[in-house]
Amino acid sequence: MRRLAGLTGVRRVLVVMGLLSAAVLAFGSSPASAHAALESSSPAANAQLDSSPERIELRFNEPVSVASGDVRVLDVDGDRVDRRDAEVTDLTVTATVPASLPDGSYVVAWRVASADAHPVSGAYTFSIGTPSVATNGATAEELVARSNDRDSGLQAAVDVSNM
Repeated sequence: MRRLAGLTGVRRVLVVMGLLSAAVLAFGSSPASAHAALESSSPAANAQLDSSPERIELRFNEPVSVASGDVRVLDVDGDRVDRRDAEVTDLTVTATVPASLPDGSYVVAWRVASADAHPVSGAYTFSIGTPSVATNGATAEELVARSNDRDSGLQAAVDVSNM
């Protein structure tokens, strides 16, 4: 502090501001918190499977939480086919489906809360055997694309169930 006492008023302010700036840069800044992002899924988006999966797995880049009903697996006619039992283990959300889903297309729509409580959602499709078309002629992919344009993964579930 003796050195600061010998400086003129303007220089002293500049030195103090410089020291404070360096301290903030060194200790006070933290990276902006990012929201959870889906890293992978099983079945994968747009997968064409030979047989029914045992479960749906959504793997995120950070811990998430999921509420009842926030992971939905629907056929293209809007019928819910998951067992409504989504749960989180580490970074993975798992939902079970019947062991013998019929051939056709399915929409997986999800909404989770990031570690910072920010909601994140999305949707994708997969098919077993030959892809199917909804009674109004829409494909599962069209429903998800419409949903993603509105930035709400669960909107796909609403679109499908309103058919």
